Order: sequence, then C-alpha cells, then structure tokens
Amino acid sequence: MLGERSRKYADAEKIAAVDGVDGVFIGPADLHASLGYPGETANPKVVPAIDDAIRRIRRAGKAPGVLTGVEADARRWLECGGLFVAVGADLG
Repeated sequence: MLGERSRKYADAEKIAAVDGVDGVFIGPADLHASLGYPGETANPKVVPAIDDAIRRIRRAGKAPGVLTGVEADARRWLECGGLFVAVGADLG
C-alpha cells in the first residue's frame, strides 16, 4: 500500500502499550504529511492507513481517536472502531 513510508505509522501498538496510555489520537493531516502528502486530508492511499491504525489501536485494548472536518469520515472511523471521533478542526 504505502510501502516504506507505512513504517512511520507502524508504532501504534507500541504507543498503545505504554503504561498509562488509555487512548491514541490519530491526526489525519499530520499522518498525511508524514506519509508524504502534506496539505491533503483524504488521500485514497492514506485513508485506509487511518482505518488500519484505528483497528490496531482497538485490538491493543486502547481507545482510538481521530479528528476530521468531514462527517462521512467521522462515521467511517466510528464504524472502524473509533471511540472518540470529532467533526471539526483544531485550528478553527
């Protein structure tokens, strides 16, 4: 899928395993930028990576969270197992 760049988000389980961590928040814009798609928030190569990260965090027994400006994306990530999902922007 994302090849070599996908390793940049591969630490979801390690982060979730840290003692005292109850949830892991995914910043879609940040993840897009770190995977080589700055300024994008819905790249079809990255959105499945967010789905995957949410599922992996949930399997690790932690609460996955994500912020999006698109209601349909919020619904998608709730269906993937997101437990704290917001529609909005942290900069607004």
